[in-house]
Amino acid sequence: MACKKGMEKGLQKGQGELLRSLLVHRFGPLPAQMVEHIMQADSAQLQAWSLRVLDAHSLEAVFAD
Repeated sequence: MACKKGMEKGLQKGQGELLRSLLVHRFGPLPAQMVEHIMQADSAQLQAWSLRVLDAHSLEAVFAD
């Protein structure tokens, strides 16, 4: 069970790092508050935001609910 949980955490961390890289590439440096928001998100939310990067015209549009 602990192994599965560790794998999930690792996947989530990788998703967050990929999202941050995409955002920095597209919109420039991120505010610290935004990085913290990404680090606290779950896997499903990270995936949704990552897909929005493709069409969003602003950083705010990526995180709009």
